[in-house]
Amino acid sequence: MNGTPRQYGTTASSGPTRELWIDIAKGVGILAVIVGHSGVDAISHYLYWFHMPLFFAISGYLFNGWSTASTTTPTSPLAVPSSFPHTPTIWGWLRHRAQRLLIPYAGFMALLTLMRYALLPGMHWSSLPAELPYLLAGGRFLTGMYGAVWFVTTLFVTQVLFGLLLRFCPRRWQQLTFIGVAYLLAHAEALFWHGPRIPWNADVALLALTYYAVGFYARQIRKALRPASAAGLMLADQAASAPASSSAKPWPSPTVYRLGAVAWVIAVVWVLAERAGLLHYALDMKYLLYTHTLLDLFIPLTWMVAVGTTCYVLASLAERATSEAHSTANHQGDVAGALTRAFRRYLSRFVIRPLTYLGRLSMPLMYLHFPVNSVLRARTFYYGPLPFIVVGLFVPLALIWALERVTFTRTLLLGLPPTRRPQPAAGTAQVVSCA
Repeated sequence: MNGTPRQYGTTASSGPTRELWIDIAKGVGILAVIVGHSGVDAISHYLYWFHMPLFFAISGYLFNGWSTASTTTPTSPLAVPSSFPHTPTIWGWLRHRAQRLLIPYAGFMALLTLMRYALLPGMHWSSLPAELPYLLAGGRFLTGMYGAVWFVTTLFVTQVLFGLLLRFCPRRWQQLTFIGVAYLLAHAEALFWHGPRIPWNADVALLALTYYAVGFYARQIRKALRPASAAGLMLADQAASAPASSSAKPWPSPTVYRLGAVAWVIAVVWVLAERAGLLHYALDMKYLLYTHTLLDLFIPLTWMVAVGTTCYVLASLAERATSEAHSTANHQGDVAGALTRAFRRYLSRFVIRPLTYLGRLSMPLMYLHFPVNSVLRARTFYYGPLPFIVVGLFVPLALIWALERVTFTRTLLLGLPPTRRPQPAAGTAQVVSCA
């Protein structure tokens, strides 16, 4: 370890560090998306407050910036990291971004179109040429079984905007000014613009840029504060002073629990205020339903912090359960400790591991959950929200399992290498992220 404290929820492999709590958060996010589309209005209304901002923030957290000639380690909490050593040019970097997002997007759009015309009753291939311009335009031009794919093109535009911003505006005040102006322009468009729809929902990137930046700068601040145990997210002193033979993982700092508790209290207050009629708030990024300049920042931010800290604690529980499972320590006679360890073990097995698995597959689940329900509802009957959630989870998982075993679809749709890699150990995640 070279005296460096290990990060919670990360892999210890020689490859790039992967944070488990991020995959847990993505699992929570994709569950919120599926439940939000299921038709339970009383719940969906509140899930829309945070599920898409959460995905943009996660992508910003995972964003690696631009390669630079400098090899010095940034000391500022908001310093831009040196990265992408193999794509130092603008065009190379754009090509890298497009390969990660747009190639799977094109593949899934072709797959969904094939499903639509082949499986939905009343569809005829002769109408495809007339619909092709709308399919290419994406964004708000797409509804029905294409309803969730707008996120991918908006994410691509957001990543490009943010990357170019870092490249050409190196000073932090320039970046924050640009993001603030974009945020205001997004609300001006939502309030006053009644013109034509923008292809790929590129205009939504004006708002998404703020959530993306929240994730990116949060990671930079966290990196700068990591050595100080009192700063919050790691107990570096505990990790550094732990005996080499000890398999127990240090718990998160009390700051994490305080931050999460405060965020959850405020998040519940938002909900109660809305239920009591003291607040009227709605957020739907796809259809430009964001008209509260302040609340569109504070309400999603509150929920993102609440969900993020909870997932961070769950990741630490999973690591502790894994370390205890491999521990040779004798716990006989410790009834309370045995019950606690059993609780952590079952929580890890039945809650954390499934959420991690869903998080790793969040992007194909984003594409597939709505189309499979559209086809089954059209072919059988219009079933309710609970069957929608079950079908939206398990049928796409079965399709992903099949797609993973064909080299062409494995690389084109899932963004995975042509040959299957060994599965990571329990409690880790090492697959391509949606960033």
